[in-house]
Amino acid sequence: MIGEAILFCCLSRMKSGGGTEANINAAGCNFNSFIRRAVRFVGVHAFGLCATALITDILQLMTGYPTPYFLTVCKPNYTTLNVGCDKNPYVIEDICSGADPAAINQGR
Repeated sequence: MIGEAILFCCLSRMKSGGGTEANINAAGCNFNSFIRRAVRFVGVHAFGLCATALITDILQLMTGYPTPYFLTVCKPNYTTLNVGCDKNPYVIEDICSGADPAAINQGR
């Protein structure tokens, strides 16, 4: 934002007179070109942040890999299963004995 403000001030001084950027008039509101540039600057970065977060979440849900700290947060209690891996290779029950259910859910 500071860089955009400095750039706007430098460009407006260099184009002194009638050569400055036009103001925008929308629905009776007059917007300065600095506001337009600032909104565009913030909008591009906000879009990039949201797109990156969305793609990361989709890939994590598609692959199904737990986070690296999942076993630390979950603290699984394997003795409650009473089933050998040769009979049923899939764990259907919730065997997590961690104290924070929100952290366990986030780790999954």
